[in-house]
Amino acid sequence: MESVVGPVIDKALDAVMKKVESGKKLTTEDLVVLMLGMFRETNRRIDDLNRKVDTLFEAFNKRG
Repeated sequence: MESVVGPVIDKALDAVMKKVESGKKLTTEDLVVLMLGMFRETNRRIDDLNRKVDTLFEAFNKRG
C-alpha cells in the first residue's frame, strides 16, 4: 500500500509546502496532508530504530 500512497502524499506535501512558502492560508485538508507526512516520517524513523536494535540484539546473541 505504501508504494501507491507514498507518491500521492509526496505530491500533496509539495503542494502544501508551496502554499506555506507563498504565505497562503492552509485549509483543513492541507493540515491533514502535513500530519500524514509527519506520521510517515515518524514510522520510517521507528522502522530504522527497530532495524538497529535487531542488529545489535543479533550481535550480542552471537557473542554470548
